[in-house]
Amino acid sequence: MEDSARLVDIVTAFDIEAESKSEAINQVVSKLFETGKLTNQEKFQQDVFDRESELSTYIGYGFGLPHAQSDAVQKATIGIGKLTKPVTWIDDKQVDFIFLIAVPTGGEEKLHLKILANLARLLMHDDFRQKLRTLPEQKVYKLLIDNQKKL
Repeated sequence: MEDSARLVDIVTAFDIEAESKSEAINQVVSKLFETGKLTNQEKFQQDVFDRESELSTYIGYGFGLPHAQSDAVQKATIGIGKLTKPVTWIDDKQVDFIFLIAVPTGGEEKLHLKILANLARLLMHDDFRQKLRTLPEQKVYKLLIDNQKKL
């Protein structure tokens, strides 16, 4: 699912089958490319992995928040990936839910940091995490649209 009439678009990709962190990220990146949010899939993938190599984006509770500012991004977008089984993110930490934040270079100053902070704040709430894990894809999409003012 996607939405194109908002400041930050949201694209969902559920039931991702991946054996590794990089495979999981690549599948969410592919979804962003397929929905027209990226101009260059490989460039954005590299930008995400370059950023990830600086510091892991594991935030706990089984969530990863990879992100990058990139010339390959058309419009600020959050790609939400729900995996069928967890993958190792860093050390022994497992992730089964990804929020991939894609922000164009030269856009609103520090937009990606604002999105990261607000997502992290939402994910601190047990009830919000529980809804993400139990609701079907369309309802997760609606939950995030309803909470977008907090993003």
